[in-house]
Amino acid sequence: MAFADSGLAKIVKEAAAKVNIIMAAACQAGDLLGYSSGWKPANESSTTILAELVAGENGAAGDVITAYRMAVVSGSISGAAPGNTVYLDDGGKVSESPGETAVQAVGRSLTDSELLLSPGFPNFIKVEQQAHISDADATVTNSSPYGWDSEAHATTVVTAVNAILDVLEAYGMVATS
Repeated sequence: MAFADSGLAKIVKEAAAKVNIIMAAACQAGDLLGYSSGWKPANESSTTILAELVAGENGAAGDVITAYRMAVVSGSISGAAPGNTVYLDDGGKVSESPGETAVQAVGRSLTDSELLLSPGFPNFIKVEQQAHISDADATVTNSSPYGWDSEAHATTVVTAVNAILDVLEAYGMVATS
């Protein structure tokens, strides 16, 4: 089953770092919230509002609600793959796929219907891709212009560089090819 956030209010099962905030727009329990001329549902559309908090309850514009820096939520999530990174989507919702405008990892899937949300850090803004980075060539040796003293050292460095590229690509910071 594919990941889905039904858009209905979530059940906040556990939470940490409680704050009270005044909403500038309506939200539902479990929505990701960000600040832009007031607290609103976060989104990754053309008017990106990055997620900073998780709503602890439903609220209308002008309401004081409880929000959290970290929360375990369930209730409107289905098809999640345990261990997968969860990203900000539109309207305070989440997805297991990075967005097209902004990429913000906001948590991790715990079970097929339960998420650990911890928005606010790290915030990664997707930028226009300037170049593709190819995997480093593991055949570089001391006879090459790079001057490695041994093939073993070259392989160690190439493996480390490729691991770094994999992490950067996973966070949407570079595209490798």
